[in-house]
Order: sequence, then structure tokens, then C-alpha cells
Amino acid sequence: MIGKDKERVNFTISKEDKEKLSQIAERESRTLSNTINVAIKEYIKKHS
Repeated sequence: MIGKDKERVNFTISKEDKEKLSQIAERESRTLSNTINVAIKEYIKKHS
């Protein structure tokens, strides 16, 4: 279940990018979802 402060987002990426993200997630002992969330937060911080 999604928390009250979160929303579900669906998007499409290339198979190659998904595989790279999955490898990063495994290396960092994270889920794919968490890895993507961390990347998005870093992007927002850099560009805000």
C-alpha cells in the first residue's frame, strides 16, 4: 500500500536503462523503486 504522502507514477524506459538501474540497485542493496526514487531526489536537489 502506498503512503498518504506518495503517489504512483508509471513511465517507460529502455530495457538497457532498466537493466543498468537494476544492477545499481543490486549493488547498493536497494529495490529498483528505491534506486529510482534516490536518483530523482538527487536530480531535483541539483536542479532546484
